[in-house]
This record gives sequence, C-alpha cells and structure tokens, in this order.
Amino acid sequence: MAAERPLVSVLFPTYNHERYVAAALRSVLNQTLGDLEVIVVDDGSTDDTASVLDQFHDPRIVRVQQSNSGPSQAINRAVALARGTYVAQMSGDDLCLPDRLERQVALYRKGPSRLLFSTAEFIDENDRPAEVTDEFRSIFPTHLRKQSEYVRRFFDCGNCVNAVTAFTERDVLATRRFDAGLYQSQDFDMWAQLVKRVPIEVDPKPTICYRIIGGSANLSAMTPGRYLRAMSESLVNMGRFFEGMSDDLFREAFADRLRYPKFATLAERACEEAFLYLTSPLATGRLLGIQRLFALVNDPDIAPTLAERYGYDPPTFARMLLTLDPLTLLGDMRSRLYLDTGAGFNHNDLLTEFAYYPKSEFSFTFDLSRFPFVRSLRWDPVEGALCKVNLTQIEWRDRSGNRQRLDPKQAEPNLGHWHADGSFGFSTVDPWFSLPIQGQVSSVTISGVWSIEPASVSLNRVLTEKTILDELVARRLAQVEETRRQLNRVQTVLAEELPSVTDRAVDLEEQILEQERLLVRVEVTLAERERQLMERDDELAERQRELDVTREELAAIRASRGYQWVSRLRRIWRTMTGRAA
Repeated sequence: MAAERPLVSVLFPTYNHERYVAAALRSVLNQTLGDLEVIVVDDGSTDDTASVLDQFHDPRIVRVQQSNSGPSQAINRAVALARGTYVAQMSGDDLCLPDRLERQVALYRKGPSRLLFSTAEFIDENDRPAEVTDEFRSIFPTHLRKQSEYVRRFFDCGNCVNAVTAFTERDVLATRRFDAGLYQSQDFDMWAQLVKRVPIEVDPKPTICYRIIGGSANLSAMTPGRYLRAMSESLVNMGRFFEGMSDDLFREAFADRLRYPKFATLAERACEEAFLYLTSPLATGRLLGIQRLFALVNDPDIAPTLAERYGYDPPTFARMLLTLDPLTLLGDMRSRLYLDTGAGFNHNDLLTEFAYYPKSEFSFTFDLSRFPFVRSLRWDPVEGALCKVNLTQIEWRDRSGNRQRLDPKQAEPNLGHWHADGSFGFSTVDPWFSLPIQGQVSSVTISGVWSIEPASVSLNRVLTEKTILDELVARRLAQVEETRRQLNRVQTVLAEELPSVTDRAVDLEEQILEQERLLVRVEVTLAERERQLMERDDELAERQRELDVTREELAAIRASRGYQWVSRLRRIWRTMTGRAA
C-alpha cells in the first residue's frame, strides 16, 4: 500500500553548501507544519555536503545524489519525485522561517491556482542581518497585483520575484520543466512562462532568510563570467517571451506601447511584438526587435501589413538602423537630459543628444519647447562608463527668448570627487549633475570639457573591483569568524571559572557590607559624641556667665567696703585731731 501523500513537498537542491546545508535542512524539518517531505537533491557537490547530509535520518527526507548537472536538472529531479499537493522551493544555504509553510498553505488556500512568493530577510555567512541597499530590495516589489503587471515588469526589467520563496500546487509547476541550458535565469524563464497561465502573488511578510555570501559565492551574484552568461541567456528568455501569451493579456500588459491596439490578425500581432522588442529597455530585446522586424520586412505574407498599417518598408527599416543603437555602442556616446515635470525624473520626460566622446570639448543644446513647465533638470553626461567632466557654461532660455546662465558650480554631481582643475571625476557608471533650473524653459545648452573611459573598460574595472572587494570582504569575514571563535573560547574559560569568581565576589560583597555597617555605627557614635560636646559647651558657657556675674558682684562689694573703711578712718582722724586742739 502506497504511503499517504504529504501535504507539501519541499524542493531542496544543494551544491557545495557544507557550511550551511545542516541549518537549512533543520529549518525545514522544524516547521510548525509537519505534514511535509523534503526532497534533497545533491547536484554533485565536491565539498563535504554529502557527509553533512549523512547525519540526518528523518523519514520525511527523500535524498538523491546525482552528478553535477546544473540547477535546472536538480530542481526538475525534485519536482519529478514530489508527491505533495503543494511544492515549496528551497536551497541549501538559506533558512526557512519557522511558520513559512503553515503561512503559505493558509494563504494559498484563500485564492485560485497561482504562483505565491514572499519577501525575505537577508542574512550574511554568520546568520547576522545583512546590509542590502534599497535598490537591491526594489528588485522584489510587492505592489504588483495583476498578471499583466508582472508580464510588463518581466519584459522591462527581468526577474522581480525571489525563487526560494516560491510556493504553488505541484500540478502547476509540473506543467513545464526548468530549462537545463539556463544557469543564471532558469527561475525567471519559468515564471515568465507560467505567468501567462496563472497569476502571481507576493506576500509582503518574509518567509525565508536569504543568505548573502561574500566572494560572489551565490550563483545569482554577478562575476564578469556570470554577467556574460546572463546576457546570453537573456536572448533565450526574451526570444520566447510572447510565446503562448493570449491577445487579451498582451493588450492589457502593453496597452500604452502598442501602435495599433485593435490588432486582429497574426500578422499585426507579429508586428506589434517586433516593435515592443525594438523599444525594449533591455539590449537583448532591442537586438531581437531588429531581427524580428528584418524578418517581417522580408516576409511576403506580412510585409504588406507592415507597410500599410505601420508604414515600414525596407527603405524605412534601413533609415531606422541609422539611428537605432541596440547595444548602446553610441548609447555610451549619448548624453541625456531628464526633466522633472511634476512626476519626478522618468524615461518618458527625457531628451537625448549624440556625443562624440573622443573629442574632449562638448556642447549640447536640448530643446525643451514641448514641455510646458519643468521643476528641475538632471543631466547625465554618459551612461555605463566612468568619466571626468569640467563644466564651463550652462545657459538656458525661457519662452520669451531671454537668455540666462547658471553658475556651473551650482550643478551638483552624484558620486565622485572634485579635482584641482575644477573637474569632477565620477566613481559611478551612472553619473549625473542636478541642475537647479525651473520654469517655462525653451532650451538648455551645456558646454565643457570631458574625458570618457570606454564602457567595456569601465564595466570590467567595476566588476574587477567588485570581485576584489568581495574577496576582501570574504577575508575580513573569515578574520571576524576566527575572532568570534577565540571569543567563544574565552567565554568558555570564563564560564568554567565563573563559579569560583562568583563565590569570591559574594565574599567580598559581604565584607564590604559589614564594613559599611561598621562605618554607619562609627558615624552614629561620632554624631552622639558631637552632640554631647555641644551640650558641654553650652554648660560651660552658662557657668562662664555665672562666674562673670559673681566677679562683678564681688567687685561691687569690695568697692563698697573700701569706702566704709575710709569714712571711718576720717572720723577717727577728726576725732583725734580735735582732741589735740
């Protein structure tokens, strides 16, 4: 008799995660929802991952060992073995929060079949909170709701959901396989295909701790090689982006970009797709646009529609190629002025001018006449390259033709440092100056001197510096880890000696208390003695007063008796004198 199916199958591919896989697996096994199975697929790890996994004997674990075949093959193997009603993705270096599965099951049951994701907390190699930029967090938005919104986001920006948080029904995920040829974008490719069939929901509450590992150890972390591979894979992802997408979803997702929203034929749909590719924010999309449009111009069945409905014929296509820059070969040679007309800086309110970077001097005049009012301006000298810019003049005209000048020192750059010659050296491949110009502006002229580094050199230098920085961070983290181990040893020694130290401390504390009590008694005795002395002083003072009175009385008495004797002697004398007479 077959074993009862678990409620949730956790798909757990792992590769060279010896340091983290035990904690990751325990975070799954210790879930508040216990009705689960964990399908652990070790994709040919070359470290001690297998030895770590040998220590686990939980019957809910289904373990598979395979030769290294890549992330897609590992997850496909796990899906094929899954028996649960639901499947949840996981990895060997992240952590599930304790109630992840219980929360996702409850939330999923409240709606239709769909792909359920969540936000994540970010941790480092030592399980401490990792610092991530707001820009990185913005990759995973939570405000999107409709299928069409995710279709549009995927097309314009690439992946925007965290695969490790994925949760859905097994039957939904099993409808197609992860592409074995993709290593950087296999998850995105899967979601971009499934979103055509089912909605996507992102739970704003985190369900996992996503680990950021230094030294570019994460497969998703960009190294020069991975960046090149991701760009190549993007051609595959974008090339089949519209396959199987209904006309209704297509219209809803790209309503503001369609040249003929009421298209009705396959030929018109093919033209709309080509033009969307052609205006894609991604270089791979623009390349596909040229390829698709070239094929349509030369397709005898579609060329008439392209010419009649959209005004495109071979000469038009050839002229377009004079101005189209799909790989930004001249995009590195294009200067941009962004306008804040009330909605902030955006790609809709943007003016561009071609620039010849090998020439050191530049002067651009941007025509703002079609914008009624601007609040501020932002000038991007170049995109995708490092540069040094010395502004010599900024001039603008209002609608009345009045000419005004802005002191170049009022132009505020973003990242870099000032040089002694007055130039500013940017340390970012996205340099810009903020220009405090507002009002009814008809034109702006920006002049100066610059030096531009080739974009490929800048990119390689930035990526190389990032790799070096990652390695430095990894070494520093290793030093911190060693310091932590030493600290743990010290804490262990202290813990062993703590009882005796505590006893001595208690004895000393009792002695101090006894001394304090003795001091109090001495202070009381001294206060009593002082009081007694004060009373004796009062008694002595009183006796002194009595003695003074007595002395005064004695003196008076003495004085009175002396007078009486003198009077008596005088009478005797007179008596004797009279007799003699």
